[in-house]
Amino acid sequence: MSGAHRPVTLVFATERTEAALREALFANRTVAWFGNYLAGSEKLLSAIFKASVSVVADFAEEAQKDKIYNVKNLSDISFKLASSDGTLIKIPAYSESRVNIPKNSDMRFEVINLMITATKNLEIEFHVTK
Repeated sequence: MSGAHRPVTLVFATERTEAALREALFANRTVAWFGNYLAGSEKLLSAIFKASVSVVADFAEEAQKDKIYNVKNLSDISFKLASSDGTLIKIPAYSESRVNIPKNSDMRFEVINLMITATKNLEIEFHVTK
């Protein structure tokens, strides 16, 4: 498998000491990373996503039925989003892409590859900057 890596546990410690590492582990401030999937708490996964992805509204004429957004991903992970109507959006790692979203649809998505539990994925809502 090209580009694959071993499973990694990301530990969010307050400093680089054994005591801080131990404290973070016991406080469940960890995220598992394997392939293109992250698994962890909603709080940590949400923070990772928000720090990685930004959305900027692009120019769109009123007559158009879709709004166009520039989505920028600064992370090593490609994100896979699903909207409530079943639309799938892929945001590749280290890239910027344009996404068309119907004008009257909400900006809420389920991030398919960010897992809070075995059966629940992170749900996000885009906040657009101009």
